[in-house]
Amino acid sequence: MKLGEALTMRSQLLARMQQLRERLKAAALVQEGEQPPEDPEQLLSEFDSMASELEGLITAINRTNLTTRLRSGQTLTEARQRTDLEPGVAEVADLLHITKSAFADRRRSPDFPQPIAELACGPIC
Repeated sequence: MKLGEALTMRSQLLARMQQLRERLKAAALVQEGEQPPEDPEQLLSEFDSMASELEGLITAINRTNLTTRLRSGQTLTEARQRTDLEPGVAEVADLLHITKSAFADRRRSPDFPQPIAELACGPIC
């Protein structure tokens, strides 16, 4: 399975698990003497199965991120960590109504202001 497929499957599985949580809540909130709309035991069993599948997907995704190297020599995990730590990138990208990667591209252009400082986690613009 490719990384993109696993990420898509994880996203879909998380959405299904959220729907199942809502169904479980509905099954738990019944008036005395009434029957729940669905069997809570069956729903819990389905949730446990989904949780096991999710655990396997997360393990596969993490393993791939730890072992796949970019041209720079960094693993995918290291590259993701670097972008997650860049101060203010998400906020600036949101203000400009662009993606973080589009902002990163703009920041590499020669006319972009130079950072005022370089920290271990990245430049301060």
